[in-house]
Amino acid sequence: MRTLTTLDLKNYDPAWRRYRRFAVRAVIQRGNQLLLVHSSRGDFYKFPGGGIERGESHQDTLIRETLEETGLIVIPESIREYGKIREIRRSVYRGQEIFDQTSYYYFARVEEERGEMSLDRYEAELGFHLTEVLPGTAYQANLRALSKELGIDLTALTPREAYREHPDLLSSGRGTFLLREAYVMELLRKRQLRRRNPKVKAAKSHE
Repeated sequence: MRTLTTLDLKNYDPAWRRYRRFAVRAVIQRGNQLLLVHSSRGDFYKFPGGGIERGESHQDTLIRETLEETGLIVIPESIREYGKIREIRRSVYRGQEIFDQTSYYYFARVEEERGEMSLDRYEAELGFHLTEVLPGTAYQANLRALSKELGIDLTALTPREAYREHPDLLSSGRGTFLLREAYVMELLRKRQLRRRNPKVKAAKSHE
């Protein structure tokens, strides 16, 4: 799968032990909108998905996590690759450990009927629910949520610029997932723009 970007805070010693985590995330489109998980408590958006459990394939995890978080039933034969993002930073839970996560994003379609959600306790506390939203709207909401979390205005920056210019604020790991998701939302917004008007020269990306 192609790499969309690598978000590396470089706030660690390369000699530290490394914890690798792998996750999958579903990109489900309905017209110009995305079907995303929205937090009513934090007012941010995320793609349905989560960590790959032992013995699971990427497809297994994508189907399971999407159902648990949204109730949506993924059509297995509709799943196709989009791209991956790697995040590297100091672990916030263990000393002298590097957190190294790769998230694999897949396009998918879903059945009309809905299944039963099964949220974890922290997901329920965050008020996770399914919503339809334009990629650009979700992108800006995530930057606002992270700005509020860190106490600094990041809304004028791209996710890569935020990583580069404020590594000290992000070193705690707070909200770094918001930048990862915002990066993909912005790529999808540009992708839609090019499809609507091929003459529009969107900013160069890894698409």
